[in-house]
Amino acid sequence: NLSAVRWLLHLGAHQDACDANGTSCLHVGCRAGALAIVKDMMQYKELLQATDAAGWTPLHIAVLMGRREVVVRLLQAGASPHVRNAKGQVPAELCADNGTYEAIRSYEIHHQQAAGTPWTFSKDTGPGEDIIGSRLQY
Repeated sequence: NLSAVRWLLHLGAHQDACDANGTSCLHVGCRAGALAIVKDMMQYKELLQATDAAGWTPLHIAVLMGRREVVVRLLQAGASPHVRNAKGQVPAELCADNGTYEAIRSYEIHHQQAAGTPWTFSKDTGPGEDIIGSRLQY
């Protein structure tokens, strides 16, 4: 809930506060696919590379959960796709779907060929699919 996050920050909560596992508000926003919270928390650049107890950055979580639009926004804000978690995995190795993998590959190719220029991803429009939810059988 974006209002709750903003209210807590207004009341003095620190933006990089985390639970006992090192999970920050940005990690939770990425897990939930809460783009409004992710956008709001991205202003705190140090959170983009923050790792939890397992070495996962918000980008690791977003790619695992198949949150393509969140992945695109994180990359555009400066999140590194090269950080390895405690098991030595980079985010691309955890992709839940092809669209998310294509976004990371597009970003990496762009930065190899045209570093310093803005990157966009042509499939970053629309609300995005809830990859995990769409795979559940009820």
